[in-house]
Amino acid sequence: GIDEGLKILETVKSKLGVKIITDLHEPAQAERVAEIADIVQIPAFLARQTDLVIATAEAAQKHKRLIHIKKGQFIAPWDCKNMVNKVVEAIGENIVMLCERGSSFGYNNLVVDML
Repeated sequence: GIDEGLKILETVKSKLGVKIITDLHEPAQAERVAEIADIVQIPAFLARQTDLVIATAEAAQKHKRLIHIKKGQFIAPWDCKNMVNKVVEAIGENIVMLCERGSSFGYNNLVVDML
């Protein structure tokens, strides 16, 4: 479960001296994850869940962490501003990184065009 997973991440972080990035999936996990992870990551399919985004923003700010939001392939690039705006409105600052993962065009047709 999450408790054992966070213990493992904390051990890796302290023994190897590396930065940790990990997902969270529920608002109730935000505080515990932000205590350990240097970057708190919101998965693509949860990126539009307002409660999760706000809880993550509050916990990340409290622990001076960054938030990495994976852009869902179902989200238009220009709509990503809504995810960032939720964070800024909740905590008054932008601590968000976004990850482009392409866009779906119909079934099984994923396009990732970075040029």
